Amino acid sequence: ASVNGCDSLVQIELIVFESQQTEEELSICEGEEIELFGEVVTEAGLYQSTFDGQNGCDSTHSITLSVFSPVSTDEMLQICAGESVELFGEEVSTSGTYMGSFTSANDCDSTHTVVLTVVDQIETSEALSLCSGNSVVLFDEEVSEAGTYEGTFLSAAGCDSIHQVTVTLI
Repeated sequence: ASVNGCDSLVQIELIVFESQQTEEELSICEGEEIELFGEVVTEAGLYQSTFDGQNGCDSTHSITLSVFSPVSTDEMLQICAGESVELFGEEVSTSGTYMGSFTSANDCDSTHTVVLTVVDQIETSEALSLCSGNSVVLFDEEVSEAGTYEGTFLSAAGCDSIHQVTVTLI
C-alpha cells in the first residue's frame, strides 16, 4: 500500500552478472619452486584464488601446476683396447663412468650415464716341438722351420686375440 492507501507497483530490474573463471597450466622441474597467489609452491596440483571481478562479482583463477621429473638414462658400452669412442664431445679410451647433462623435451635437466669398459687384447702362447723334416699347419700356413708364428682371431667380446706358437726343431 502507498502513503495515501492506494495500491502501488514497484518495478525492479535485476541484472545477474556471471562470475568469471579463468584457467592456466604451468610447469616446473623437480627441485624448483614457483610463487602462486603469494605462496611458494613445489608440488603438482590445482591451485585457485578468488578475486573481485570488474563487475563486482567474484572471479576465480585456477592454475594447474605440473612438476616434471628429471630424465636419467644409462648405457653400457664396450670397446677394444687401442680403440676410442667419443662421449659427450670428448675422445675416451679408458674404462670408467662418464656423465653428460642435457635439457630434455620438458625443459628440465636430463642426465645420460655411460659405463665404458675397455676389453684387453687376449694373448696366448704355446711351444711346439717338431722333428726335423716334418711340418705342421699353423694359421693356414704349412710350417717346417723353427720360429715364432702368430695368428689373430676375434674373441667372444669382439676384440682381437693373438695366439703365438713357438716352434723348435728337434
